[in-house]
Amino acid sequence: MNFNKVKLRCSRNEAYIIEEIFLAHEAKSISISDASGKSPIYEPKVGDTPLWDTIKISALFEQDISIKSVSSFLEGITYSDLKITKLLNQNWIQKYQKNFNPIRFGEKLWVIPSWSQDDVDIKGIKLKMDPGLAFGSGTHETTRLCLEYLDEHPPTYDSVLDFGCGSGILAIAALKLGAKYAYCLDIDPQAIYSTLENARKNQILSKIMVLDSPKKIHKNSIDLILANILLNPLLQFSNDFYSYLRPGGTLIISGIKELHLEKAKTEFGKKFTVRQINILNNWAMIELKKD
Repeated sequence: MNFNKVKLRCSRNEAYIIEEIFLAHEAKSISISDASGKSPIYEPKVGDTPLWDTIKISALFEQDISIKSVSSFLEGITYSDLKITKLLNQNWIQKYQKNFNPIRFGEKLWVIPSWSQDDVDIKGIKLKMDPGLAFGSGTHETTRLCLEYLDEHPPTYDSVLDFGCGSGILAIAALKLGAKYAYCLDIDPQAIYSTLENARKNQILSKIMVLDSPKKIHKNSIDLILANILLNPLLQFSNDFYSYLRPGGTLIISGIKELHLEKAKTEFGKKFTVRQINILNNWAMIELKKD
């Protein structure tokens, strides 16, 4: 099946209207991005979904569509750079899978897609993880920093908390590397589903408990917390992290832009001892200790 891809630029205010119009005309998918490339969203406030000032919209249509027809149903709306291209039919699944190959983190930890045939000769600890709707297949710097930390410091703890677990990749890695039990917390149902599915694929389902509320975590019960989220929610939950950890417990926070590193160190340094900082491509991870 061939698709027609419509692309245009518009203002923040027009984006919602154009999206609704495209959906009304049977668009199969719609995506938005920063048209300027200068204002990426790294730290929205919890519950917010902010947009850039100038938006780039892409929409896919199955039916034939022309510049004239798009202009007609967007009449009266301000936009620019309208373009339409045809996408030829191809094996999208095969093309998608080619983009994801086994990736090594540190010395012995590997993340391997379930369809991969390239892992026969790989020596080390293997995580079967397929890229999906929930964030976390190891390709982002923040996840890589956490995985490489775990590889360097194999967690032989009784209990691990993956706070904002996404795909569950950090909890699964911790368990594969020696942790005895993991709690995975996320408020997104897709993340909970993905975590359970990935735990099943890695044959560690019995060692994981998924939680949908921080209120279900007991105080002084966790040896290691892995929190790969953004700075604002990290700061919001800093007191909770402290209460969850046992004395001497470790907190790993990631998802911090390097330009916000000093703020993170200052705020978390009020309760924790900063032990280690790792930086990759302007992203930072901090190891903290509860004394």
